[in-house]
Amino acid sequence: MPVFLNKRVNVDGLFLREVREGSTTVYIPDIEKYVRDRSEYIPTSLPVFYNPQAELSRDTTVLIVSAFIRDSVINDVIYLEAMAGTGIRGFRVLNETKVNKTLRIILNDANPFAAKLMEINKKEFFNNTPHVEIYNTDANYLFNSLRLRNLRPNIIEIDPAGTPAPFLFDAIRCIKIGGMLIVTATDTSCLYGKYPDACMRKYGSYVIINPFPREIGVRVLLYAIGREASKISRSIIPVFSLATHNFVRVAVKIERGKTKANDFWKHQVGWILFCPACLYFEIYKGFSNIPHTKKCPRDKIELSLLGPLYVGKIYDENFVRNMLQVLPQMEFSAQNKRLLEKYLMWMLESKHIPLYYSLREIARRIKTSIPSINGVIETLRSKGYIATRTHFDETGVKTNANIDEVYAAFLAHV
Repeated sequence: MPVFLNKRVNVDGLFLREVREGSTTVYIPDIEKYVRDRSEYIPTSLPVFYNPQAELSRDTTVLIVSAFIRDSVINDVIYLEAMAGTGIRGFRVLNETKVNKTLRIILNDANPFAAKLMEINKKEFFNNTPHVEIYNTDANYLFNSLRLRNLRPNIIEIDPAGTPAPFLFDAIRCIKIGGMLIVTATDTSCLYGKYPDACMRKYGSYVIINPFPREIGVRVLLYAIGREASKISRSIIPVFSLATHNFVRVAVKIERGKTKANDFWKHQVGWILFCPACLYFEIYKGFSNIPHTKKCPRDKIELSLLGPLYVGKIYDENFVRNMLQVLPQMEFSAQNKRLLEKYLMWMLESKHIPLYYSLREIARRIKTSIPSINGVIETLRSKGYIATRTHFDETGVKTNANIDEVYAAFLAHV
């Protein structure tokens, strides 16, 4: 969690309080002044959106930008945050990114109070630096106006309250080829399968309640981004993915070319069949390769369908290694550093294995307790399989073993 400092001020009717994240200090709306009831959702109760629980998300931005610039030949980098709120994310990028290159930060928010607060933070904590520009307009309007001025950011971040879907196309048109698009979605109930109609409407994917909701959420979001990119002969290369209980977050590089855009639909998009009884699943690549009705080979019941969604790699190994190399230099909290190191290591260990088996879900289905997760993993590894933990599920195991081997390893430790 951020560190809430003692200094409080009132500027033009805004009650503000100092807060520190990483090594960056800014003003945010004073939560104690604006939130009277504990049942209120803090971010939307404030005059300017700020979510204290999203510190980990903002940490990953600093880490992603540092890794991207470290591996880039670009000397002058433009980072645009389209819905900046207090501006803390962009100010952290400016202050904490560990690179010896020029950074230009563009912060925007449609809320006039947000723009005012960002100006206050720029003046109070960053000496009115010319490296930060602040706008108060609609995000899509800003994307298009920058594109028409041929001012194309190398990095665009979209982090709205809810779905990012309405902003994807114009952001992709705006970004410089080879640049990085970072997207966060907080409508997780929709992405995880609770509201199939809403998911179809927003993201174009049919998703129902399933045994691997967080990874499915990542793959739905990647599908939506890739679909919008393909409309203008662009393609995506996912470099990092993260999903927790309250947000889904991905970072992708944007490439150009009709062949790559066509390849997205032929090889990166697909469908998933799964058994709601035993967690057996099958993956089908290709948008046109829609699977026919099938029954589970274990339970003989009809398999459920998810899709279309992204079925390719959801991170880039070299980029993840860059993140791991940069991480020790970051001034994050010790807890967040440990978490990110663990997540990144698990990504590399999983060797791009899609989906996972939740030991909690298996235990619930066969009415027993959850066995030692590390024990199940070691049993699978002893048989020559790849097996690792995953941040998508605290009891999840990613493995290339078939479902019968997973159940055997599970039962060996009950």
